[in-house]
This record gives sequence, C-alpha cells and structure tokens, in this order.
Amino acid sequence: MRRACLIWFVSVSAIWALPTNWLTQVVCGDLAQKPRVEQRDEMVFNLPFGHVESERFYWDFPVQLSDQQSSISLVFKASTLAPFQNISIHLQRGQHWGSAQPSIEQTADGHVRLTCTRASFTDEQGPFTQWAQSSWLRLSFWRNAQREDATLTLVQFDATEAVIGILLPDERVAPGETWLAAQQVRRLMGLFQRAGYTSAPFSVRELEDVRLHSFHVIVVPYAPRLMPKHIDALKRCSEQGKKLMFFYQSSRELAEWMRVEVMPYRAAKPGLCWTAWSWSDGSCAGTLVPAPTTNLLPLRPTTSDGRIVATWRDNQGVQTPWAACVVTPLGAWFSYLPPLASVEAVSVMAQVLKTWLPGKETSPRTFGVEQRSWTQKPKRIGVWIPHPESRNLAGWSGAVQQFAAHGVTDIFVHLQSGGTVYFPVQDRAVATGQTPLRPEDSLESLVKVVRKQQIRLHAWVTCWSVDGMSAAFVTRMKEQNRLLHGASGNILPWLDPQNTANQDLLLDGVRALARRGVNGIHLDYIRYPDQDVREKPDVQQATLTRFVQNVRHCVQLVDPRIVISAAVYPTPAAALARGQRWSEWIENGSLDFVCPMTYANSSTAFEVMVQACVSNVKDPARILFGLGYAADESQLDSRGIAEQVAAACAAGSGGVVFFAYDENMPIQLPKVEKQSR
Repeated sequence: MRRACLIWFVSVSAIWALPTNWLTQVVCGDLAQKPRVEQRDEMVFNLPFGHVESERFYWDFPVQLSDQQSSISLVFKASTLAPFQNISIHLQRGQHWGSAQPSIEQTADGHVRLTCTRASFTDEQGPFTQWAQSSWLRLSFWRNAQREDATLTLVQFDATEAVIGILLPDERVAPGETWLAAQQVRRLMGLFQRAGYTSAPFSVRELEDVRLHSFHVIVVPYAPRLMPKHIDALKRCSEQGKKLMFFYQSSRELAEWMRVEVMPYRAAKPGLCWTAWSWSDGSCAGTLVPAPTTNLLPLRPTTSDGRIVATWRDNQGVQTPWAACVVTPLGAWFSYLPPLASVEAVSVMAQVLKTWLPGKETSPRTFGVEQRSWTQKPKRIGVWIPHPESRNLAGWSGAVQQFAAHGVTDIFVHLQSGGTVYFPVQDRAVATGQTPLRPEDSLESLVKVVRKQQIRLHAWVTCWSVDGMSAAFVTRMKEQNRLLHGASGNILPWLDPQNTANQDLLLDGVRALARRGVNGIHLDYIRYPDQDVREKPDVQQATLTRFVQNVRHCVQLVDPRIVISAAVYPTPAAALARGQRWSEWIENGSLDFVCPMTYANSSTAFEVMVQACVSNVKDPARILFGLGYAADESQLDSRGIAEQVAAACAAGSGGVVFFAYDENMPIQLPKVEKQSR
C-alpha cells in the first residue's frame, strides 16, 4: 500500500523590505513613470498600457549579489498578472546582460512572487556567468493584446544563499550533452526548492579550485566524463564533511570512495521499461516516485553501513531487485538521472536532506497529495498517456476503470511517432515499432474497454520530431535528404514538413489509426523546431496549415465522426513563430479543438496564458487547457490542480488535459461524477 507523505514547498524569507538605495536610485526606462513611494517603503508602479503606445515598461535598480546567493525574488501586491503578456528580469555587468523568465507564485497572503534562480539567467553565449559581478537589475513588463492599464506595488526584494551546490557540467565532463546536463541541474533546483532547501549551480572551474565552502551538500546530476582532478576535488569535499550525491555516474573510483559498487550498464528488454522508484526507507516507505527509463547503471552497497533505500518497479507493475538509490554515511548514489519534482520525489528527497541538513530548511508551505475538491467541474477531463501500453497490472481494463472513477472523459494515448506506429499494421510505408507485449495492453483491448466505460480515445501522433525513433530510421531519412536543415545548413533531428514523402508517411499512419476504432486523432509537434530554420514564418505557417487540412481530409474519408485536435504552444506569438496558426485551424474547421500546453507551477502564470489563449478564439469551449501535472515545466500538487482547473472553467474553456499520466496520478484527482455526453 502506497503511503501519502506530506512534504513542504519552499517559501522565500518573508522580510517585507526593499533595499534603501532602490527608493532613490531607480532608473526609469523609455516612457516609464517614476514609481512613487508609499508606506513601509513600498514602491508603486503605474503601467499605462491602455493609453500609452509602448510594448513594455521597465525600471533598473542597483544590486550587489554574491556567489553564495542562489536566487532572487520580488514580491508584489497584485491578485493577477493577466495584463501582461510577459515579464522578464535582467542583470547587467558593464556591457554584458543576462536574462531570465521568473517563476510566478501566489503567496499565502494573496501577493505575487517572481523568482529567478542563478542558473536561469542566460546571455547570447549560454549561461550568464556574471551573477556576482552584476551591478544593475532590470524589471520589464510586456503588454498583452488587451492593452489594459495596471498598477503594481513592490514590497520585497530578497537574495537567498544556498546550502546545496549542483555541478553545472561543461563540454569537458559532458561532451556533446551539456544541454542534457543543464536540464538536470534545473530539474534538481526545482526538486530541492520544493523539498525546502536552497541550491545553486557551480561551474567545473569552481570544482577544480574547490571554491565550494558555502555548500553543505555537493550534487553531480550528470557528468559522464569526470577527470581525475575532478574526482580528487569531490573527495576533498567529502573529507571536509560535505555530503555527496550522484546520479547516473559510472566512475569506479568515486563509487569505491562512496562505498558503492556500480555494475555494468543495463538496458530494458524490448517492450519493457522501469517506471518508478519504490521507496522503502523511513516515513516515506511505500512511496512510488515516477522516473521512467529504459537504461540503468545498477548498484549495490559494499559495506554494512550502506543500504538500499529504493528499488525499481517496471511497466508491468512488477517490483524488481534493481537498486534505484543507495545511501551510505558519505551521501547517496542513484542509478539514473534525477526525477521530476513530483509530490512523491519531493517527499523522499526532503526525508534524505533532513537527516543531512538539520535546521537548514527554509520557511515551508504545505505541498502534498491530500485530495482537494474542485470548486468547478470541467466539461471534459483528459489525460495524456505517453506510452502505448497501460502500465497497469490489469492492463487497459484496470487503467481505464481508474480514469472513469475520477471523471476522466478523454484519454490521449501515444500510438504514432512520425511514420512509426505502435500496433501491428500492414499499411503501405508504415513502420511498426515495439508493440505492447501483453494482449491486455493491445490497441484492440483499449478500444473495447473505452467503449464500455464511455471514454473517448484519441490517438496521439507525434508529427515531425524524430526523437525516440530508431537509429536506422533516422539514418534512412538523412540519406534520403528528408530531414530539416537549420538556418546555417546543419541537419536537425526533424522531418522536413515540406517534404511530400514525409507528409505521406504521417498520413499513412493516421489513416491506419482511423481504421482501428479511435474517436480522435491528436497531433503533437505540429510545428517547426525551436532552432532557426531556412523557411520564413509565413512559409512555415502555410505548410503546416495545408498539412492539418490534409489530415482532416484523410480522416474524413475513413470515418467522418473522428475528431481532430492538436497540442499547441500556449501564446499566439510563440505559436506563430513555430508555424502554428491554431486559431485559424479552429475557425476553418481543420481542428475540432486545441490543447495549449499551459504548463506552470504558478496558478497566476497559468491564468496569464489562459487569457492569452481565450483572446485568440471566438469560442473558448474549443480549448482544453493542458495542466502540467508531470511536465518538465511544472509538477502540480492537488492544490495547484484545483486552482488551475477553476481558472480554466472560469475562462469558459472546454475542459482540461493532464500531462502526463503516471501510476500516482489518480491520487491527485478528486473523485467526481462523469460528465454526460
């Protein structure tokens, strides 16, 4: 039986004060009015977007930051940030600027907190390295389409020191994979923050110089090529009494130091994968931590004072003997990359850190799995399921019954990537990927059970990205010149949307799905990549618009009752920049509805995106808003879910869709009556 652990979410120090020099040395940007000072040294900002022609207003403030500080936050008296399309924070050192998008959180007393971590600041070359040398902070507000006047009162600025240091790898220790390493650093910072502990990244150069005196815990999230000098530096940190934490690390020398044996790399058998840690230690024993993977570096403790505190569970619901985490007196070692900051991951991490860092927690805010009632029920409740099998011991029958018990009306199951489908098929040109191993996980079984439970089944189709496709397929596409080229001529991991053979390949798969009894076709990655490409935005938009129309025509020839939907970027500007004219696709009948990926931990930030989407269509009921339950961008608890469901309903939307399903998801959802069709 899984135990629901209540854990804590960080709340930055509630010292309601501003630096005294901010009140006298603020510099106003073009057309910005000087803020007025009110009681308790609060600063009131007027943003007259309604009657002043300006895309943004900004103000500059003097700052002095240190290497020990890991984040900055500003707190405003405001119930909503809906009048703004975007808010950005910048740091300046001489001619160098670093920029960051703040996370947005509503405080317990109804204020709004903007927070930027040191790692979130970037410049044109990558991570911004001038944090401690920065002398000015710029706060920028960008108007939305409504052009509304707004007033904000700034009541707090705070810079927080870190107790946990996280290695930010460079090309020397993560060659060709610094993007993956940086992703793991951001993931861990969110995880530690929610567990109630402050963290900050440090560079490989700082590790070499052992300039890590302020940290009590040193974490290496992903660094496959550590050099001897780096290993020696980590040992010295351990000798100084610092705890060490490693993820997916193969260094035998470090493992021996940590009293752990790392065994040879292990890959899952075809059709199988590991889906979760099963925690077996302390108050969180029985907790399942979602962490899907097909790759492990198995491990075990080598001394009697080390212990296995978590083992892996697989996608058939079977508990395996493979260790997910070993704890020793020197720290902890994990057999794979860090998990997302789910409720379960945060609870077990808080348990580990509490023993290492007594008294170092920040002021907590409850964050847990207790069920919360929804003040409004969405018209439709959907779930994205990113795998073609149920991952339930009873197969699709057991999974779908769980969905039905929680009022789920629609499920979006990943059944196609490019021209590769995940069910047996003999259609022309369609490749069959790894299909589910058990009959109870087959597409036929799924279609049968959703009809019985009266839940709509949408076939989730990844369109152009080749991520996750076989190396042989990608090589063939490259040889046939069917991959997209970047602006500089480099080949991107993306099928060229203008290539008719690529379009036919996708349409063949869609046609095969339409013949299998699904209720809908759901298009994902129906866009151009984030990288610069040769095609101009108008060409991108025209190409994708024609393709979506072709999908509609193709499906109508098979079964005109099948609906067409798409996952889209949440703001119109971001969508258009990647070729998505999704409001036009709704209006011209190519799509029946869209699911904007409005993923945010902050309900305030979610509301901003909701308003941007609603203002882009005539009928908001054609929008089902995506909730980031387990997305890279956000991991919601039951309170966040309840708040965002209420906001989506208040906007008149057609419902919500949760990204993405895992074994713990039903615990987060209140039991509600199914909606009538």
